[in-house]
Amino acid sequence: MPRSLSILSRSVVTLPPAGIVLAALVLLQPLLLPGSTQAQQTGDPVVEVRDGVRYIHNRSPRWGDHPQVRLEFVRRIGDLETADEHFLLFRPSDVVRDAEGNLYVLDSGNHRIQKYGPDGTWQATLTGQGAGPGEVNSPFSLNLAPDGNLHVCDLGNQRVQVFTTAGDPVRSIRMGLEGGKRFTNFRMRSTGEYLARTAPAMYPNEDVAAVPLLLVFDTECMPTRNVGVGRLEDYGDFATTVFMSVHTFDRDEQDNLYLDYAYQNRIEKYAPEGRLLWQADRPLEFRVEMSPQSIEEVVHVSNGAAVDGRGRLWVLTATRIPTMEELEAQEETSELQSMIEIFDGDGTLLGRLTDQAFAHIPIIPPVATPAMGVIRIFDDRLYLVDMLGRMCVFEYRIVEGG
Repeated sequence: MPRSLSILSRSVVTLPPAGIVLAALVLLQPLLLPGSTQAQQTGDPVVEVRDGVRYIHNRSPRWGDHPQVRLEFVRRIGDLETADEHFLLFRPSDVVRDAEGNLYVLDSGNHRIQKYGPDGTWQATLTGQGAGPGEVNSPFSLNLAPDGNLHVCDLGNQRVQVFTTAGDPVRSIRMGLEGGKRFTNFRMRSTGEYLARTAPAMYPNEDVAAVPLLLVFDTECMPTRNVGVGRLEDYGDFATTVFMSVHTFDRDEQDNLYLDYAYQNRIEKYAPEGRLLWQADRPLEFRVEMSPQSIEEVVHVSNGAAVDGRGRLWVLTATRIPTMEELEAQEETSELQSMIEIFDGDGTLLGRLTDQAFAHIPIIPPVATPAMGVIRIFDDRLYLVDMLGRMCVFEYRIVEGG
């Protein structure tokens, strides 16, 4: 099993009873991987085309050792040692930024949305815990719609809640009605539709070969069409299939969709109508089994993906397999633990950054359904959400030119 499952008790993920039992069982089987390293190659990507789909095998970053962008630290929001309740976050899972530069942090463990000004000062608490209008219960994902309203996946109440940026309730939309499906993570398309994932863990009785990677839901939370149907694979047992299907995703300004798989060396881009355009991999510092025979062979690769205004994909990628003790401690280490990889819109690996807040702290891998808020990008700002370690949000300015 992925050795990070030892931290399951601290996870914000809500699983069905079968998923909880499954995760508890695999906790007893720590993963011991050999210290093999995937061969590091240099040069331009090797590209093959099959059935109109481009397969990009990256060999090294195009920018080499001199990235053409850098991250400039701006601020940190959230402190576990503070006496100010407005900055004492508990399991934050997402963040969005409006046109005026205000930040909205989804403070999931406290069942609220915290609003901060462009300078990081607290402005308001927009929601509280409950099942009534303007209340949420274990919210999981936050997005800013084209009309400027906030849309929240109110997971505990099985609905999507819509608020103004002042916190006024606009409407509540029930999920899963009339044969519809529930979802956890979502992004807003330019049309106002929801692009969302429904993990196999939520529907264990469905045929994996028929499960779409993502679904498009209309404004009433009813599914209208599939994205990537049949791209999931059955690995022989439910646990392995669930973990190998875990992915994070984002969309660009043209509604193209990018998927990054948490337990595979695999990144994909889909056209707005759901057609696969390309699939990419890259050299890593550890071996990744792409066809595992059991959960013991599953390895955590990445956790979080976001697209910037230039159509580049930013992925938070692990650089090594941490020990269980390192994962539990969540303390800074002398060894590099993660990096941010940048890909262009055609799947080519451009560069790697190792100066972000998470660089020397082991990434806690996702369990069945990851929070989407690990990386978000709005204009020239990149946000890293530390959900389970320091429970805060790091804000960076993206500076072009290195």
